[in-house]
Amino acid sequence: MVVLSFPAGQRPAIFPPLVPKEKLKTCVERLRTYFFEEFGEPLRVRDSDTEFIYLLKSNGIDFERIEVRGQWEYIYRAKDLRTLSGRKLHKKKNRVNKFLKAHPTYSSRLLKAKDRDAVLAFFKEWCKQKGCDNDENLLRERESIARLFCLMDKLPVKGIISFVDGVVRGFSIGTYLRKGIFVVMVEKADLSKEFEGLYAIVRRDTARIAASDCEFINLQQDLNIPGIRKAKLSWKPCKILVCDTLIL
Repeated sequence: MVVLSFPAGQRPAIFPPLVPKEKLKTCVERLRTYFFEEFGEPLRVRDSDTEFIYLLKSNGIDFERIEVRGQWEYIYRAKDLRTLSGRKLHKKKNRVNKFLKAHPTYSSRLLKAKDRDAVLAFFKEWCKQKGCDNDENLLRERESIARLFCLMDKLPVKGIISFVDGVVRGFSIGTYLRKGIFVVMVEKADLSKEFEGLYAIVRRDTARIAASDCEFINLQQDLNIPGIRKAKLSWKPCKILVCDTLIL
């Protein structure tokens, strides 16, 4: 199976093809021909991980590799996020404990379809806190969140909603990437100084509640944003999944 990606304003590309190893070389040759005839360009493969890169090399297939560091994905052991145990996450656990001591009414539960309006209202307030309530990217994210709620009863979309004094102060939404791996697509928490540490608890409770049956959690990419990269590295990922672009 081959999936073509051709967003507006970008060059055409495919995701790594899902074919038997012994047919990979033939598949690549046909795709090269297709790209040249259809687009007049070389074959581009986006989101290529180290396993696919190794397969190409072992089949003697030449390619140029373009590192796309901002698209590499951060993978964590779900158990680590649930317990925050050990020296490497000691600071995170301290932040959580400090928050819980200051806010004893904190609670969280599994997200439900009926929470849609409350979550969207909180997201609007969160955008105001960020000072970017008219940002186009955040407007698109809001639309995506609304669509995810529509799919909640049809697809394995799960998440949590967090409260302090009965008021929504955070939420997360994700889905199963495959068996045993949960990918967090949206994660928000109140940015007010008084709720410092809430993001850590939302992350912890996502692992405990929404991804309770998973071994790994994927927190996706950092988009080359220094602050996001620093934050994701501070949670000590067990693996950073390469997602580079190859030109064949």
